[in-house]
Amino acid sequence: MKIELIDTSVKIGNKIILESIHYKMIPQSFIHLKGDNGSGKTVFMQTLLGFYKCIGKCELSLPKKETVYIPDTPFFNENTSVKEIIHTYRYFFNVSTEMIHDCLNTLEFNHSLNMKTASLSLGTKKKLEILPLFFPMRKVYFLDEITLGLDSKSTRLVIDRIVALHKLGSTFIMSEHNPKIIEALSQHIEIKELICHNKKIVQSS
Repeated sequence: MKIELIDTSVKIGNKIILESIHYKMIPQSFIHLKGDNGSGKTVFMQTLLGFYKCIGKCELSLPKKETVYIPDTPFFNENTSVKEIIHTYRYFFNVSTEMIHDCLNTLEFNHSLNMKTASLSLGTKKKLEILPLFFPMRKVYFLDEITLGLDSKSTRLVIDRIVALHKLGSTFIMSEHNPKIIEALSQHIEIKELICHNKKIVQSS
């Protein structure tokens, strides 16, 4: 696994989103990605995942089967049923239906599997979205505002799970606006901050 950007820029259409970025991923590290809305945090994550073509030197070698990306908005559309989401997770993460049901029970998901996601609240949709965090450990996690909309009990489960996975050796890059989440994590994890500002990614002093 190797992720390194040297004097790298990212352009979407005719617009430069990130410019002259220098970054090297350190295995088993925990990065908190900070910045205002629209500062490029999500684009930075997605660049590391290989979603965008880089301008400059860019080495992206992530083990796909050992990488989890949970975006800030659901990947499923409003007409998708809970059962279909479970099937998708089974296929992409090679986990059993029973394990997924156990994770749903942990998160106190009490809805019919035939329900369409359009009928679910934001918090309930978020529970479906964060399920991969509770699957067997992967090496790298990219988490983009995953606690938004969650109730306090589910948020606590997320914090505890992240701490447990990091202790096992997982690497994290996380965007999170709620300072209480980062404060809770920092009680157990050494967190380094990267700040997105003016198209740059800089390490916090």
